[in-house]
Amino acid sequence: MVVTKITKTLLINPKHSYGKKQVYMPSSLYSVASRLMDLGVEATVLDLNIDELPDISRFQENKFQEFDLVGITVFGSAYVPCALNIISDIRKKSNVPIIVGGQLADKLADDQFDRIFKKDYKRITKGNDSELEKMLGIGSTMTSFPGRELVFLPNRYATALAPALANVKQNALKLYLENEFSFFLSNGCMYGCGFCPADKQQSEKYRTKEVILEDLVFLSENARKNGIKELKMYLSSLDLFQNPKLLSESLQLFAAVQKEYGVTLHLRALSRVDSFLNAMHDYPQLKKASHEAGLEMVAFGVDGTTEQIWKAQHKSQKKLSDVDSALSLCKDLQIKPEMLMVMGFPQDTFYTLLHNYFYTISRAIEYGAVSRPYLAKSFAPGNEGWNDPKKKEIFADQIEQIIQNPELFYNLDFAAFGSRLTHPNNYNRFISNLFYGALIATLEPFGCNTTYPLFPYRQEDGVLSKVYNMAAKKLNSLLPVDR
Repeated sequence: MVVTKITKTLLINPKHSYGKKQVYMPSSLYSVASRLMDLGVEATVLDLNIDELPDISRFQENKFQEFDLVGITVFGSAYVPCALNIISDIRKKSNVPIIVGGQLADKLADDQFDRIFKKDYKRITKGNDSELEKMLGIGSTMTSFPGRELVFLPNRYATALAPALANVKQNALKLYLENEFSFFLSNGCMYGCGFCPADKQQSEKYRTKEVILEDLVFLSENARKNGIKELKMYLSSLDLFQNPKLLSESLQLFAAVQKEYGVTLHLRALSRVDSFLNAMHDYPQLKKASHEAGLEMVAFGVDGTTEQIWKAQHKSQKKLSDVDSALSLCKDLQIKPEMLMVMGFPQDTFYTLLHNYFYTISRAIEYGAVSRPYLAKSFAPGNEGWNDPKKKEIFADQIEQIIQNPELFYNLDFAAFGSRLTHPNNYNRFISNLFYGALIATLEPFGCNTTYPLFPYRQEDGVLSKVYNMAAKKLNSLLPVDR
């Protein structure tokens, strides 16, 4: 056991950003919990989608001090206000150190993070491995003693989630297993689409086979114990087929566990069109491996239907016929294709959006493809408009408004209609919202749509704006959960 400055931690997964009921295993938090447990640190995960907010309130001021550190994950832009509410609740009872991590927090510049999270509160730290090591008193910051080995936070790609999941109450674990959850397979994408806020322009990294297998066995064993015969998993890879050899080896593990434990797996994932076509051509064994593992749905990042838009977003797709080839191959392989259609870029015109609309509908008819549309946000933490020094100057005023009023982070949700904040050009905003809404409305009655549009907030302080924001908040809470 490693002796650290911290012995007991509480890791909090915020409730769904729009107050909806969504049971979805927070895999990233359980990964952190397992890594802390590896060091001998006690880690408790509090999922506010299962444990209601009063479960935080039950910690009286003195009781709350039993924790040396509280961590809060912020998965996307819409979770920033949620995290701030949790911080406010904790600070009414305790001055315990809080570390705010997750994909969104990691992509904020340090000064932006400080202005958002530390403006009203003290002892708040931006979460990443190096900061966590510093707080634990290990790694490069650890005081050197003769004969003492330098210890680092365990590698997340070589640490199973199973040890942390084993501490989950049985009723909560059963809820996780009855619903779809994300399976941590790999992370990273070598490409650099301008609008994408995810981890990109880096080599994809897979977890070790040993920990993949350990987690699959744990999940399957517990499913069987709870009388659950099927597990629905979303594979974490941003581009599933970019490393076909590693994918093939991993899918063989899924197939083997499925066969041994008698639990049917239903897998879905994301992929680039070219990665999918190249992998299936170069590694034909993937066809069999995908089927045996239970891969049933692949969402392709189409993101426009013209070279004009692809070029503007640094998307290397060249031919729309490649998308048709991927959809056709999916039909042959009995894989349900989804069309991820991000639209509403500044470069979009009435023609390009109309083309998106008819193309998506025609492919839903011809190939049985499911439409998964989103409205582009030119600037969001992690994408080109927010991070690129040249581009972020264009959106400097909008970014400043959001930092001053974090409620406006809701407007950066890719499921939200465009607002004056995200689409300042009136005509571009009108046609973008028109075709985004029209595509959803056309395909929803036929079961070929998976996205439900959200209403953005107004940044003005007037009475009408406040009434509108209250109505938008209510409507957003009533719409089905986006997956």
